[in-house]
Amino acid sequence: MTKKIITIFLFVTICNFPCTLYSQINIKVPSNIKLPAKKKSTDKNTNSNSESNSNTSSSGNTMDASGDKQKIQEFYQKIKDYKQAIDYFDNAFEEAGSNAWINQYNQNLGDKYLVQLKTIDSICKNEYPGLKNNPSSDYYCKPELICGTASAAPSIVSNSIKKSMDKDLDFYLGLIDDAIKGLSHEGWLSPSGNIAYNLIYDLPKGKADITKNLEPKYTAAGKTIPANFFDPLDKKLDELWEKVDQTAPNYSFPSGLSHDEKAESIAKKQLKGIEKIIKTAMLYPDYSISKNELGVPLSRYHTGIILYKMPGDKWCRYREFTYSEEYVGGGSYQQSSTVHFSEAIRFQKCE
Repeated sequence: MTKKIITIFLFVTICNFPCTLYSQINIKVPSNIKLPAKKKSTDKNTNSNSESNSNTSSSGNTMDASGDKQKIQEFYQKIKDYKQAIDYFDNAFEEAGSNAWINQYNQNLGDKYLVQLKTIDSICKNEYPGLKNNPSSDYYCKPELICGTASAAPSIVSNSIKKSMDKDLDFYLGLIDDAIKGLSHEGWLSPSGNIAYNLIYDLPKGKADITKNLEPKYTAAGKTIPANFFDPLDKKLDELWEKVDQTAPNYSFPSGLSHDEKAESIAKKQLKGIEKIIKTAMLYPDYSISKNELGVPLSRYHTGIILYKMPGDKWCRYREFTYSEEYVGGGSYQQSSTVHFSEAIRFQKCE
């Protein structure tokens, strides 16, 4: 019982060591810092051996525990004014930089902290080289990790930017991949979102949209988007158009369909920048009527198709449209001046 009380007293005494700065920081072990493996006790004399070693003179090869603590206290006093700098970069230290971290990076603040961390790095290397972490009971006194953060800070910024760029690029590549997969569904191209749509149908605009989205982040970090950033995206788009060349010959405009001169005329006028209208028709001979739960008509709609050629395209574009009219009572509907085009487009033969 007495031995157990003494053990608890010693543990509490060590844990109350006054190196408290990093209890608020929660520094993590970075991938580029390798801590020595903790030795396991192999016999009952381990504790007595440790006590014997701890009494070795500071002039010898081994510094005693109190000497380590004293140096850590001195180190803490030297770097305590730079707590915010370590805190700021430690947020990205665990993975040596992260996409989320660089999204919030501020160049002015980051530059200020980089200067401070350079000072800490100098202190680590010139005044306290090889200063080790305290025993595991003093969890928050970790000069090795603090010095590691200071040394790695510049690479944290560059690695974070690279990771962020890679993640952004993977996102846009994924959009094109999804479009390629969609071609297996009767040849339909249905890109998700405006950027993907522009990348496929108006590449310069699509790239401009991406640049507009990414530039502020990299400008804030003092960097620019690399000139070759879009190379993988260009390659993926080439893959998409190769797939289109394989599917397009399989489709042609259906025959024997009905017509709605009013709806088809509106659809033709609404398309802009086209080279030529090839054909139009209606998929169904009659209007479909939407009703409420009481059976009262709300509107009616008529679905048609249009085949047209855009300048520079190898194939024609096949697209559905819907003309609709609101019910105004007495069996009458209000005519409309517009149609709604589907987002999905199929490239196919111009016939």
